[in-house]
Amino acid sequence: MRYIFNLVSTGIFFIAYQKYNMFLAIKLLILFSGLAFFINFYFNKKIDKIYLFNFITILLFGSFSLFIHNSNYMKCKITVIYFLIFLYLLIYQIWKKESFLKKILGKELTLSNMIWKKLDFIWAIFFLSCSIINLYITFFFSENIWVNFKIFGLTILTIICVIISVVYINYCNSKKK
Repeated sequence: MRYIFNLVSTGIFFIAYQKYNMFLAIKLLILFSGLAFFINFYFNKKIDKIYLFNFITILLFGSFSLFIHNSNYMKCKITVIYFLIFLYLLIYQIWKKESFLKKILGKELTLSNMIWKKLDFIWAIFFLSCSIINLYITFFFSENIWVNFKIFGLTILTIICVIISVVYINYCNSKKK
């Protein structure tokens, strides 16, 4: 269900930007992310942290962009979030002495601790790289290029990172046999 709401919100953002402008797209993104949060809360009777985080960040960055009338603040949301995920992946390993990905995927995959740590590192580098690329595109390219990067580029980069992870896992598992 979460993915459908994210897809709808992203689609509405993209269409509103293409047909009208960034500021209407931001308003609609705030509206639909809030709606997704409240619908999820209504049906599940609990607060989903991901929906809440998504709504709060969109609300904060989006509202500030609308208030200042500068879309760069909204564009930097991805940079801030991806950088925080990068830090979280690294700090989690140091603080908890275990892999964060193992914590969330360990029931589906049986891998050695070393492989889990390397996967955390791969994903940490991915999020750091996307954070830097987003910042670069925000300030050195047109708004249209940024929107296309946000919608399509980040999706393609994520798919590539998933493929790299799967190939790495398969390679490590084939070496064990």
